[in-house]
Amino acid sequence: MRRPCERKSQHGAEYCSRACHYQGRSAGLTKRVVAEPYDIPPEVRAQSSASAARRYAAGTFGPIPETEIRTSAALGAAGIHHVHQHVIDLGDRSVAVDLFFPDQMLVVEIDAPALHRKRAVAAADAKRDADLAAAGYTVKRVLDDRNVPAILGRVLQALA
Repeated sequence: MRRPCERKSQHGAEYCSRACHYQGRSAGLTKRVVAEPYDIPPEVRAQSSASAARRYAAGTFGPIPETEIRTSAALGAAGIHHVHQHVIDLGDRSVAVDLFFPDQMLVVEIDAPALHRKRAVAAADAKRDADLAAAGYTVKRVLDDRNVPAILGRVLQALA
């Protein structure tokens, strides 16, 4: 017979202590159940969004694609004024954009096809583009095919 901390049922689990409960959750034996959604005030949600956008832009939240870094370096070498991983405040949230050209209020996003062709990501991209457009930015998306000269050509074409 199993000890209480090892029992698992369809609708939850029994644990002998909070420590065992934590271990069971950590091991994936029990899913987390939220009976009532969190009530997070909009200003706290916006502050959290801004913090996450700044962390991503700094490269501490997740890896920034190498092709994006190399494209930005090539633009800089060509003397084209831009900001790589610029954080834009949209009021209710903040977003980090791949390349920002402040003279034209232009945002260029370099999209990896494996990720950005997924339905949920494409929907989030469309909402983000609409929010940026409503804030006065022009958004262009270019394909990241891991060929930096080709990506650079598409970015230059978006600038024209």
